Amino acid sequence: AYNELIILNISHDRNTDVGADSYRPFTQEEWNGFFSLLTALSHLYVAPDPINVQLTDLSLGSFIGNGKPAVVIVIEPECDLGEYAHKGFYKKRNYNVYNNYSNTNDLNEMINDQIRKMQEQRPDPNATYFLLSWTLTQSDGEATFCYLGVADSILTLANKANSATQDVLKYCTPQTYPNIFFIDDFANTKVTELVIEINSQAAQVPHSILPRDPA
Repeated sequence: AYNELIILNISHDRNTDVGADSYRPFTQEEWNGFFSLLTALSHLYVAPDPINVQLTDLSLGSFIGNGKPAVVIVIEPECDLGEYAHKGFYKKRNYNVYNNYSNTNDLNEMINDQIRKMQEQRPDPNATYFLLSWTLTQSDGEATFCYLGVADSILTLANKANSATQDVLKYCTPQTYPNIFFIDDFANTKVTELVIEINSQAAQVPHSILPRDPA
C-alpha cells in the first residue's frame, strides 16, 4: 500500500433538496451535519496549531512521513468550523493556493489562459502554490442538453482537455511549474506520467531554493 496525501477541497455549497428553483447555500446546521459525515474518513490530518497553520508551508513528510496516509479537508465557503477545526478541517486561508479556472469550453483558450496564469503567478519556486486547472467548462446550452446526446458532457470535454496534457510540459522549467494539476476524469493515467516528468524537472533546482513541493 502507498501512503498518499489526499486534499478534499470543498469549493461550493448548495442544498439541492429544497427544489431546483431555490438552491441555496448550507445553513450552519447543515454544515455541521456535513462535517460530522466527513469525520468518518480515516487518517484525517490534524496539524500543529490547526487554526493558524499554513498548509502549503509544510513538507510532504509532515503529512505522511510517519508511514501513514493523510487526508486534509479544506472548506472554501464561509462557515464556522467550530470543534471540527481541531479534527482535520481547515479554512481556505490555511491553504494558500492560486486557483483560477478558465471558464471556457474552448480548448485553445483554456490552454493559453492557464499557461499565462502559471507564468505570471509562478515565476520561481518561492512563489505562491499554483493550481493548474486543466479543465473545460460546459456552456449553459451544453449543461442543459448534454443528457440528450446533442451537446458535450463534462466527460467529453474532459477527454478533449486530457488529450492535450502533454502540451503543459513544454512550458514547465525548473523555475516555473504547477504545484497542483487539476483535471476532470481521473481515469487518465497519462496525467500521472506527466506529473512525474514535471517533478523530475523541478528536482533540477538546488534544494536551497526549492522549499515548496511540486505537482
